[in-house]
Amino acid sequence: MLTLALTVNDETVTAPVAPTSLEFGTSQRGYAGLRAMLPATLEEAFRLYDISGMVRARVADDHANIVWDGRIEDWEITRTGIAVTGFGYWRALSDLPYTAMWSVSTSAGWRELQTDEVAISKPKRGSIDNNNRVYLAINKNAQTNTSNYIAAVYELPDKGDRTADTIAFDYVLTNATGSTYHMLMRTYDSAWTQVDSSTVISSNTNASGSYSFSIGAAVTRVALLFARNSGTLTTYSGETGELYARATNIRIKTTDSAAVYLNEIAQEIATYVNADNPDQLSDTILDLAADGLDFGNELYEDADPAQILEELAESNGYHVGVWDDQRIRIEAYADAGLDYYADIVGELQVQRSLDSLTTEGYARYKEEGGRTLRTSTIATLAAGGGVLRRTNVNKYGIARRSFIGADTTSSTTADSERDAFLADRGDYAIRVAMTIRAVFDASGARVPLYQLRAHDRITIRNLSPSLSATIDNIRSFTIARTNYNAVDDSIQLEPAIPVPTLVTMIAARRGTVIQETGRIRPR
Repeated sequence: MLTLALTVNDETVTAPVAPTSLEFGTSQRGYAGLRAMLPATLEEAFRLYDISGMVRARVADDHANIVWDGRIEDWEITRTGIAVTGFGYWRALSDLPYTAMWSVSTSAGWRELQTDEVAISKPKRGSIDNNNRVYLAINKNAQTNTSNYIAAVYELPDKGDRTADTIAFDYVLTNATGSTYHMLMRTYDSAWTQVDSSTVISSNTNASGSYSFSIGAAVTRVALLFARNSGTLTTYSGETGELYARATNIRIKTTDSAAVYLNEIAQEIATYVNADNPDQLSDTILDLAADGLDFGNELYEDADPAQILEELAESNGYHVGVWDDQRIRIEAYADAGLDYYADIVGELQVQRSLDSLTTEGYARYKEEGGRTLRTSTIATLAAGGGVLRRTNVNKYGIARRSFIGADTTSSTTADSERDAFLADRGDYAIRVAMTIRAVFDASGARVPLYQLRAHDRITIRNLSPSLSATIDNIRSFTIARTNYNAVDDSIQLEPAIPVPTLVTMIAARRGTVIQETGRIRPR
């Protein structure tokens, strides 16, 4: 028998009680929704209805194993008691918007530094652009010295949660004047008070190199400045564009770590949420995955922390969710979940559709002048065990060529988006419905249905792998979502559909929403 207990700040609100109705589920983000009807007199119902604080609900089995943990958000008094609706603690991540810059590897956010911000900046004396670089050129007949600079600045988000820590870039100085010009890096706090000043290069001839700097405390603005390295005001008589300093491959980070990883961002978000809502989320995470990708462009302004973690995890090929102890949990796809077994009883429906099939394709993109270009056309690539394998047009008896529009001027990026697009469309779309009665572990012991969670894997034992070349897509699947009904001891399972590779690549940029399809309903 399953019981439901309610607490506020670890103080008991109701002792464990058997609800008259109870449904709860899990998703890829942890414990999901709960609906329960608690028997209560009218007086008891109003006492619960008026309780102060956020109520925590835990569902436990006869062995005191917690099978659902979350918070109650909705209350409804009825004639027979009080109906409650709850959600798992992944929900707590969406209670507070998050503003912070972790890493920026683009020049797009740089702008002219104005004189009313820093007095030595004289933007009208130079030409500045941020087109894939920070470019500072002194105009013909303009005067500069160590009190009059051409300058550009990058500003971190206003009232953000983090401050700048490191900057690195490559530089070029083009100087044929014979006089010494220098490029400086300076930093400022939120009140435009200077914190750091460092010389990037000072030379009377052409120069190039790499630069890095560890930034001081409380910095929210980073600037690059260019001028004659002399106290004497000097007029430049050459042509505009012949005397300039340029920075490329710029990266500003707000961490001293060599790279920006999912686990560091997740830990920071956990600490951030816990500071305001300590009873909703633990301030420590459970990190079971390798470091993964280095995220070079992570800038959040009033963002939903849940969406941030979802996108970062999908890019890494990791699961992220909140399960036990209100802790954010990160783990690789292959390491998540348990293995279970079942037999089909009765209904089995399998459908396949040609609709989404593509056997070959290309990408369209733009050159910098605006002309439309096309990548080469290649055969469909299908991901299998981490290895790309080319499919055979003869297998389907038809050539189906498609293209994707890549929002880029880079042929390399266009090729990558083309390959990802084809990897998602290299086989028939398959939909399956089946009925199963019970689930077993590897030893053959029957498993209570309420123990099944998202990420667990189900293998159908009475489907032979010799039936079809594609039977493995049907006989074994990973659970994406569960919904258990305690009244009739039934569970609905929704299988995980592989996240499209292309969507993973561009979801953060275009705000793509991934819809899961297909549903399996055991009874």
